[in-house]
Amino acid sequence: MSYLAWVGQCFVKTVTPDGQNQCVVLVAIWAKDLEDYTEVARESLLNKGYILYSVENAMPAIQWLAQRGVNSAAIALARQISSEHPVEIGEFKEYVPNPDDFDVDDWLTQHLLSDISPLGLQEGVLDKLSVPESLRPYLFAEMEASFIDIMQYSKDEQIPPMRTYAILDAARVPLLLDRLESSDLDYQCLFKGDAEQSLKSAAPYLVELREDNRFTRQLFSVTGMASDLWDKYPGVYVRSRALIDELANHFRRFTKVKNEEGKWLFFRFWESNFFLIVLMHVSAAKGLALMPPNLISSMLCISMDRIDFVTTQPIEGMPKMGCELTFDRRLIDPLNRRSTELFVFRLRQQFVEQEGMSVELFESVMSSIEKHQFQDRNTIRQLLSLCLSENDNLLDRDELADELEQSCIMPDSTRLNRLVNVASLKLSSDTT
Repeated sequence: MSYLAWVGQCFVKTVTPDGQNQCVVLVAIWAKDLEDYTEVARESLLNKGYILYSVENAMPAIQWLAQRGVNSAAIALARQISSEHPVEIGEFKEYVPNPDDFDVDDWLTQHLLSDISPLGLQEGVLDKLSVPESLRPYLFAEMEASFIDIMQYSKDEQIPPMRTYAILDAARVPLLLDRLESSDLDYQCLFKGDAEQSLKSAAPYLVELREDNRFTRQLFSVTGMASDLWDKYPGVYVRSRALIDELANHFRRFTKVKNEEGKWLFFRFWESNFFLIVLMHVSAAKGLALMPPNLISSMLCISMDRIDFVTTQPIEGMPKMGCELTFDRRLIDPLNRRSTELFVFRLRQQFVEQEGMSVELFESVMSSIEKHQFQDRNTIRQLLSLCLSENDNLLDRDELADELEQSCIMPDSTRLNRLVNVASLKLSSDTT
């Protein structure tokens, strides 16, 4: 393959005592292919004190100009290079990426965990586990220092150990404050001032967990005891090298958000059934503000229908954003969908797993409920109960088709009463 004049955009950073600076620069290189271009660019830029982390739009100069239009800087660089002068570097310009150009996959890595079971009674076991063995790697395993850790603590004598924290909801954990006071664990309320006192029974608490602690064991246990917390989905778990004061101050900034009208609302981000939905639907900049990689290594969400482990990674050059989140349609719609998913999951648990409805009947009834646009959740439960008692999908009966169509604009509770009356009259006429 012959050598040609190549031109490309090189994204670089410099590491300084004050942090990192990101730049973009046009570089022309006498190269035979993209791999050759990248290697020469990396070495040449490193000699000038820059670390190359990305190359974009690198191609032969003729092709570059044809695709991207006339660029005097690119033309000037390309004309200067040859086999005797193989590299020419242009002007370094500050690079600030547009946060809207990134997808969630650019900064968030999600792992769906399977085959996870809570701890049982562990009768006759001397050294009781405090967390299921399959979850321990995500909660208490030792972790090597990352590049982010090394940079973060470069001025310290040593890198702090990785700590495990829980953000727990007092509304989901009976007597949480009393239990924390007797647990010998460090904790802080994420509400401050009047809210801490007036809402303490529904407030979030940041707790630093220890593996050999009784309260930690209760978080991951289903033993039939009142102290069990696994099935209460009490919160989320994060790993961080930060001390509890720093982490608490960070999360306190997110306990309130604004709605579309600018009104402040409490934001229960620690809800394990919903936190991941928020992360997946905010912008990359906002997500990284909520879960900054230099502060939070990972998060574990144990929700009703799944267990997720997520890690974040920085985006080079991403500008720091304010911590204010807005509850707009970008968040409301996916949160409503998630709420519906969990409602259907609870219905399946109740009617299929606990009351013995067949899977086929349950799915048939739920399909009919969606078809006929029932929305009220109490009405939906009553419809399922009626269908279970009859062991039949009443909504699929021909004699009720007209009634379902005529009542479609009525309130769901009224529609239900009318259906019951029509079905009862039909049953009476059939038996006489």
